Amino acid sequence: NEKNFIGLSTNRDFLACGSETNELFVYHRQISSPAMSQLFTAPGEAGWDNANLFISAVCWRPGTSSLLAANSTGGIKAFTMER
Repeated sequence: NEKNFIGLSTNRDFLACGSETNELFVYHRQISSPAMSQLFTAPGEAGWDNANLFISAVCWRPGTSSLLAANSTGGIKAFTMER
């Protein structure tokens, strides 16, 4: 992490973190590679190709597999992990 603070949040079994590549990563506590990764902005959305964007905040909704993430432009999105 050279440039910016990246959001981090834990759930009972999962850890979610942002990145300096504007991606959300979710890890299971027993697996070292990501269980899920998702680009915050999709192709065609404003800023999707901006290399300077990063995810700055991540928060799980208690008792669920849903979380919120915010990026450096102030955009907020909800994500749900499907089992």
